[in-house]
Amino acid sequence: MRVPRQILFIDAYDSFTNNVVGLLEKTLRIQVTVIRNDSASAASQNLKALLQHFDAVVIGPGPGHPANPHDIGLISQLWELDDVDLLPILGVYQTLLPLAWDYGDDANGPVLLAVRHATKPFWGVQFHPESECTTAAAAQTMISNCNDAELEAHLGASTIEKPEELEYCAKVASCQETLAAGDSYELCLTDESKLLGPEALDPWKLYKKLRHRNAAPFGAYLELGGATVVGSSPEQFLKWDRQGRLEFRPIKGTVKKGPDVTWESAAAILNSSKERAENLMIVDLIRHDLSGVVGAANCKVSQLMVIEEYETVYQLVSAIEGQLPEGKCGMDVLRVSLPPGP
Repeated sequence: MRVPRQILFIDAYDSFTNNVVGLLEKTLRIQVTVIRNDSASAASQNLKALLQHFDAVVIGPGPGHPANPHDIGLISQLWELDDVDLLPILGVYQTLLPLAWDYGDDANGPVLLAVRHATKPFWGVQFHPESECTTAAAAQTMISNCNDAELEAHLGASTIEKPEELEYCAKVASCQETLAAGDSYELCLTDESKLLGPEALDPWKLYKKLRHRNAAPFGAYLELGGATVVGSSPEQFLKWDRQGRLEFRPIKGTVKKGPDVTWESAAAILNSSKERAENLMIVDLIRHDLSGVVGAANCKVSQLMVIEEYETVYQLVSAIEGQLPEGKCGMDVLRVSLPPGP
């Protein structure tokens, strides 16, 4: 069972504190602990030790002036934390002012509604997201974006461990030797990169961010004891229904969308001999695997190398279909298809 996220809410004696806390709990499904900004017990503790029990801090609105230490209380200590002790901090309404000053009206210019610190995980909003007249969609978007910011800060502090260049080049050379020797007519070399963060990521939050940034038809979130699988892909590997109909939809050939990429320019790349050869290879491998279970007569290619458009990419997609014979099930096909080929 996943432990709920913990947020420390610092109340500055505002009349709407419970409304803000309720919005946080409803939108983020987290636990909120509320303390006052002049809490004697909190002030007597080591702030760094206190913050170790929480994942983020929200500073509520309240009366007073940011230049008056009595009005700010222990909030001022948050801005003095070392980088290693920082948590994502969201200031609501007037608590924005210690970070930035900006006033205005129709005569003097726009009023600042939100601010983000350039280098630290600090955000502030200059309005009441919990108000009954604030639309639910706007409030949820604002709170969710702040929640996502915690993940962004974590990812920003992470390092990417890529394959060592010389080792990878040696693998490429080995593939070329295998091809030249006639042991294979096409190889697909894959490797892995690792994202190393200062601490463990929240996998569910990472999954939601991935689905948002890489909107694709298929996603995966699997908690498997000691490991969690997170994925988002336009590719359907295999599906089957109660009538025994099976379908593979392999993708080989990808062009990333960009300002200068059109359907025509993507098609020119995807219809090259290199991309079509890769797609044909996977089609024939799947036909081999599927025919071994359902028989060649029950296996057909219903779509061959068709360009499909997705949210972030153009893809070259084929489809191979089959019909299960009596006594066979989809798991029989899956078992021989991982990985495709003999």
